[in-house]
Amino acid sequence: MVKRVFTFSSFQRTHLFADYRFLGVDMHSHILPGIDDGAKNVTESLALVSGLRELGFESLFATPHVITDRYPNTPATIVEAMDLLRTNLPLESKSVQLAAAAEYMMDDRFGALIDGGKLLTLPGNRVLVELSYIAASPGAEDQIFQLCIGGYIPVMAHPERYQYWHRSADQFSRLIDIGCELQVNLLSLAGYYGKGVERCAHQLVEAGMVSFIGTDLHNNGQLEVIRTALSSKKIARLFSKHQFKNISLV
Repeated sequence: MVKRVFTFSSFQRTHLFADYRFLGVDMHSHILPGIDDGAKNVTESLALVSGLRELGFESLFATPHVITDRYPNTPATIVEAMDLLRTNLPLESKSVQLAAAAEYMMDDRFGALIDGGKLLTLPGNRVLVELSYIAASPGAEDQIFQLCIGGYIPVMAHPERYQYWHRSADQFSRLIDIGCELQVNLLSLAGYYGKGVERCAHQLVEAGMVSFIGTDLHNNGQLEVIRTALSSKKIARLFSKHQFKNISLV
């Protein structure tokens, strides 16, 4: 799989991407049926997988939420949902590689999960983590250190969506300094969550701080936003100038 890179100058025409084949891997999605706020059932799961395949993604990581008080998923519940999805895949979607990981909320119980040593990881022993949208957990840095000491690489999901950091840009550099990789949502780049999040997402990519792009796909409405984003010259320019690590997860 070869990443297509275009070079631009002020005199060159913007080349839009036909699809997301240059990313190849979607490493953040909620496509498993009925276990979090993503796909509600197998029918919805199949529609999301089919849509991502049509958009050029060849490998999909399902990363359902693990939030103790809301979505208390375990490796067993996640693997069971993945098996159900795989069993029902139609022939045309079987070319897509499916794998299971998780998106862990860094709450006061996450440390016990790290100690338990049964985290569902992305390739390279990467662990996708998220924070509350209201306020950062005071123990988040300690948990990041705990992950690193345990041999994991923490990947911070959608940092652009933590609006309490929009006025403290140094916090993003701090995450990288203490061992995190950053993952920005494609939906953020497309303005789905509002202008402030969109602006922050673009700034993070422009600064070269983003390791991964993920869809964070939950439903068909978001799928349409991701499809429409292919016609954005602003996003095309961004992708033409920056490379991401998605393909390394194959």
